Amino acid sequence: MVPMLIALLLACPPEEPKETGDTAPVDRGPAILALTGDTTSGGNVFGGYCTSCHGYGGEGDIGPAMADVIPGATLEHLVDVVLNGWDSDEISSQMFGMPSLSDQEIADVTAYALATWGP
Repeated sequence: MVPMLIALLLACPPEEPKETGDTAPVDRGPAILALTGDTTSGGNVFGGYCTSCHGYGGEGDIGPAMADVIPGATLEHLVDVVLNGWDSDEISSQMFGMPSLSDQEIADVTAYALATWGP
């Protein structure tokens, strides 16, 4: 039995150690863009994550009104902003990214934003 275990261990090389430290971020954008966003679920995501800055009706509060920032925005741009945030000289135009949202939640909330305040 012992020789068989030794042979098995020798046949399976150890895993390479995983790198630690700074690594390039994974671009989740293409995977998110491939999903179909659900506007009803997106409204729930907006209500849970976005209203503290953009207001319950998107009217703006410490963040800009959605009607001022969504028209003309592409889905690609909105996905990027939700994932990575937006930096601007104006404090009311800055937004922190929300990479903790799932890909589907981001697809849903961007679909909701475009359907509600888009062109």
